[in-house]
Amino acid sequence: MKVGMKEYSYILKFIRMAGIIILALMSLHELTHAGKSEGSNKNAGKKPNTVDLEIQHLIRFVKASGCDFVRNGRHHKPDEAVRHINAKHDYFRKKIDSAEKFVELTATQSTMTKNKYKIQCQNQAAVYSSEWLLSELDSFRRLSDIGNDVGL
Repeated sequence: MKVGMKEYSYILKFIRMAGIIILALMSLHELTHAGKSEGSNKNAGKKPNTVDLEIQHLIRFVKASGCDFVRNGRHHKPDEAVRHINAKHDYFRKKIDSAEKFVELTATQSTMTKNKYKIQCQNQAAVYSSEWLLSELDSFRRLSDIGNDVGL
């Protein structure tokens, strides 16, 4: 069977969506089972709050996306983006009281130039990073609600 570009595009979108769902379910599992086992982690035994878990999910989402993070016109791979976001997270940690505030302070715009960050995924138009991350946050919360409803 010959697969055309249109079909190939649908297959790639399906694979990406499946990966996002798996990532969200992994985060949901962590949300519901956090703190249940002891380990060498300095936070072992301490259950992370919902805000921390949502932030962790967004960071994993950026890293797993395969999309470029565009800052001040320069493209950065997901690993570089995560390092940058984590550095800003460390700097603004005391001001972050929600996942939305995390997005606003760490992944929306340059602190110096005020240029808005964008996300460029393969074969897609660039979108503002804040919209992209807040959309994923909404999806994650909906999946978390579903998980709670079914007893995960």
